[in-house]
Amino acid sequence: MTYAKDKITQGSAFETYSEVYVPGVTGENGTHSGIIGQMGYVVADPTKTLNDVTWTNASRNELYGGEAADKHDEYMSPNVVPAVAGSYVVFYRYSADNGSTWTYCDGAGVATELNIMNIKLVTVTTSSSDDSGEGGDSGNSNPSNVSIGWCAVTWPDTHFGVTPYTYPANKSLDVYAQVYAEGVTGENGTHSGITAQFGYLDTVNSNKTYEEIIWNDARLNENFDYSRAPGNDEYMIAGEVKPPVGQYVAFYRFSGDGGKTWTFCDGVGVLTSPDQLDYQNLAFFQVQ
Repeated sequence: MTYAKDKITQGSAFETYSEVYVPGVTGENGTHSGIIGQMGYVVADPTKTLNDVTWTNASRNELYGGEAADKHDEYMSPNVVPAVAGSYVVFYRYSADNGSTWTYCDGAGVATELNIMNIKLVTVTTSSSDDSGEGGDSGNSNPSNVSIGWCAVTWPDTHFGVTPYTYPANKSLDVYAQVYAEGVTGENGTHSGITAQFGYLDTVNSNKTYEEIIWNDARLNENFDYSRAPGNDEYMIAGEVKPPVGQYVAFYRFSGDGGKTWTFCDGVGVLTSPDQLDYQNLAFFQVQ
């Protein structure tokens, strides 16, 4: 997929485009025939799969004149309006055998599974009818509070039980997480109102609890490449963190109210029961 408008007003249709290449069919001298293109969308939830995507036929852009027009055809999304405000991920898929088989693609290219780190996020927001600048917080009675919608530890990307990523002893960790908050994160977000912390816990004792996590301040990564996840912000450790030699699991937590309440996340996404450790989902690293 080559483009997805990352913010649309509730009640408006998705605005997305995708390019496809089939020898002899696409491009300036192609037949432009025999291909079915479809756009799909699903709520931005890391637990979702391709089976949850809603698909609708897309149309070929007959006016396409991009850099790859000599080889590619471009398809554009149909008039699909999301039913509710929220965050969505958008896919395309193509078939050259009348729908018997499909090739899926996301923001990184051909996709075999739904990977929220690669797909184009489309944020659907509700516009305020008040243009004065007051009361335009989309129904939030306390505009100083930020609602954390999703987060996950994104680096290191090895989970417990897999050969861990290794940091040299006496070298500061570089652990990253991404977070989504409507209107705040993303290329066009305010990047304000979020407090972030990185946490780690050694794996010597499997009976350890979240109360034993060692927390450290994190900060916004101002050099984040938003093409990786246009709706998210990335956070990194704010200062030097040098655990002793050992094996550890990593966490992040985010607050939109100055630390009064926290949203915890592991290597998969938001933790719904932060009082119980699930080692299978935890980002795993070692210091040696």
